[in-house]
Amino acid sequence: MTILVTDMVGSTALAEELGDRKWWEILQAHNALVRAEVERHGGIEVKAQGDGFLVVFASAREAILAAVDIQRAAARYRAENPSRPIELRIGLHTGETVESDGDVFGQNVILAVRIADAAGPGDVLVSGLTHDLTAAGGDLRFGPGEEVSLKGFSVPWRVHRVAWA
Repeated sequence: MTILVTDMVGSTALAEELGDRKWWEILQAHNALVRAEVERHGGIEVKAQGDGFLVVFASAREAILAAVDIQRAAARYRAENPSRPIELRIGLHTGETVESDGDVFGQNVILAVRIADAAGPGDVLVSGLTHDLTAAGGDLRFGPGEEVSLKGFSVPWRVHRVAWA
C-alpha cells in the first residue's frame, strides 16, 4: 500500500494572521480539494488532523497522480484566491502497515510522515522505493534521488521530487 501524507505549509502563522473565521474557510477549501483528488484516484482517507491528511492507496502510481493533482488544485486555488493561500507539502512511501479500527500504523507510516516533513512548499516527495515501483511506467517525471536524514531514523533515506508543474 502507498501512504500519502499532506501538510499545509505555515498554517499556524496563517491562522494567527487571518483569524479563526477566515482560517476556517481556507481549511474547508483545503479539505475539499484534497478529498476530491483522493476520491478521484481511488484513495482511502484514513484521517484528517488539523491541516493535514493521511491517505492510503492500493496503487503507488495512483497515489502519486493524486498528489500531483492535489498540488495542481492548490495552485489553482492560490491563483483564484491570492489573499487566501493554500500551500502544501506532500510525502509518499510504499510499504506494509498495521491496520486497526480504520487507522494505519507502523514504521512505513512514520516514514511517509517524515518524508512529508522533508518536502518543501509545493513539493511531492516520494521514497526511493515508491520511485522505483513507478518509474518504469514512463508517465511520471522525477528529479534525481537524494539522500536525506529523516527525524527518528538512524540512516538516511533516498527520496525523489516529482516534477508536476
